[in-house]
Amino acid sequence: MSESSLAALPRLFDDKSDAEIVEMTFPHSGLFVSLSPRTAVRYNGSRKLPPGPPHSLHRDDEGSYSLTRVAIVRVHPDTHIQLARRMIRKAVLKSLTIGVLCGAVAAAGSIWYLRTKEDAKSAASTNVTAPCLISAVTPQGVNCQLGAQVVRVSTGKFFPDGQYQLQAVNSDRLSFTAVRTTDQRPVIFVLDQHHSPQPQGGSNK
Repeated sequence: MSESSLAALPRLFDDKSDAEIVEMTFPHSGLFVSLSPRTAVRYNGSRKLPPGPPHSLHRDDEGSYSLTRVAIVRVHPDTHIQLARRMIRKAVLKSLTIGVLCGAVAAAGSIWYLRTKEDAKSAASTNVTAPCLISAVTPQGVNCQLGAQVVRVSTGKFFPDGQYQLQAVNSDRLSFTAVRTTDQRPVIFVLDQHHSPQPQGGSNK
């Protein structure tokens, strides 16, 4: 029998009824079953069943058994193949979706980390400018010259521009430390004595 004939063989039963299939599969002379008397004692799990032959077997008065009911199970290979394909396709799509989401999350995290480092680096490399024109430095604070007005900035207070907070004044009154509010970095300002006898706003890290 050729391979194509074997593949077409299951299709022969598609249009036949159960009775016709039974007639084709069982011999014309009938199916005789020889059973042991022990079959009268049967169990379903731990429950003992009433005496008699198994279901679908009928015992004649002569003691012979015959089949009274036959179950025909029809299997369509193509249906199961299509079902298996759908299951595999669904699993593959699910795996691809999870992979794409994981890759997107990892990429977004990497971009955020790099941008954060770049912003921090840019903020750290920003030129430090004097908070104001320093007219005097005392142990209690710093005097800021704003035009004709002098503003006193004490330790722990903010300079007029709000970008620095005075942290400490050096004992020699030639430098002071301020904290930059943008990144909380401490910056040491050293007064330039070469340009003015009064402390002017030079800057140095």
